[in-house]
Amino acid sequence: MADFSGEPNLNRSGDAVFSDNKLSLTKNTIGADGVGLNNSIGRAIYPEKFHLWDSLTNTAADFETNFTFTISMLNPPDGADGMAFFIAANNSEPLHPRTLGGCLGLIVNCSDHNVAGLVFVEFDTFSNSRLNDPSENHIGININSGKSVATQTWDERMKNGSEGHARVRYDSKTANLIVFLTYPSLDGSRSLSYPVNLSEVLPEWVVVGFSAATGTLIETHYVLSWGFISSISTELPIPEAESDHGGRGGQNIGAVIGGAVGGSVVLLGSVLIYLRRKREVREAEKNDCDDSIDHEFEHESGPRRLLDVADNKLCMEFDVKQMECLLIVGLWCAYPDYTFRPSIRQALQVLNFEAPLPNLPKKMPIPKYDAPSSSSNSSTGPFLLSDNSLATTGR
Repeated sequence: MADFSGEPNLNRSGDAVFSDNKLSLTKNTIGADGVGLNNSIGRAIYPEKFHLWDSLTNTAADFETNFTFTISMLNPPDGADGMAFFIAANNSEPLHPRTLGGCLGLIVNCSDHNVAGLVFVEFDTFSNSRLNDPSENHIGININSGKSVATQTWDERMKNGSEGHARVRYDSKTANLIVFLTYPSLDGSRSLSYPVNLSEVLPEWVVVGFSAATGTLIETHYVLSWGFISSISTELPIPEAESDHGGRGGQNIGAVIGGAVGGSVVLLGSVLIYLRRKREVREAEKNDCDDSIDHEFEHESGPRRLLDVADNKLCMEFDVKQMECLLIVGLWCAYPDYTFRPSIRQALQVLNFEAPLPNLPKKMPIPKYDAPSSSSNSSTGPFLLSDNSLATTGR
């Protein structure tokens, strides 16, 4: 996971600021004008959109986010109201003053149980009777509403400054959203889940981030580190031949990049290629093209090129430069020696033709693996990754 040293690129609004290598979501000091910490709201959003599901392939992303945080009462035993990790429509309303208190900086009217395009996991530190909160301190899953569809109680230690470790995971195959919460310095853990098809409640492209709020009672809300990783199916159907009135269009190629191993960001070989094109060829002509390429490949009579691995159903109807770049970067990311693999920034620069292609060896090197030491401790490196190229931030 990444900490917030260096003030990474997050879109902050309200009272959210970076403070001592942490993301402070609400006010943490009394201002020079004497204004206190009550009635504070803050939000931080990752600037790039997240591709949650794909209308072309009818597939959805699996994702997992991990973050550490603290909530601290300043006037024990009273404190409120909590914080949330959220996924929302890209055109979500900006931060509104009426989202104070139990609305957690997300919903203008907390009693509105029909808010479009909003899913969040709340770490709530105040019991709101109008929201049917189970206890003063609890975690909850919220679907388009300020009222939780699933909850799990905790105790006042949730807001005594202890460091909480949260993991939110979504499995698109089982359509299940799962939340885990542990406090390493305390005994016990909590988890809850809720069956939901996010493709039915959220748009195709969304944003992810954090929000928090206080009302009359006060507390501080810090996010200490954050990691996000996702993957989406790469199975794409070949578009059917369209009307003769259509011309040949261009192609959009995107990359799915993700993974983190032992403190180093490693790009896994998951590549999502979007090939949206219009073809005038008839089905018989397409089959002839397929047979010709297959015959050359099987009898080794055709050219042995990198592009031979491209889908022969495309009949070589793609941007050659883009395809070569994509394949070479894929091989680079899968290099056996991880020290020679590119960083996320390097891979994206090459994919965007902002940097030259790497000079890879003609033959695949023999991988070497060292047996792990039983006494060694692996470290967790910073990552903030997904299929829409969420960039690395942190140490």
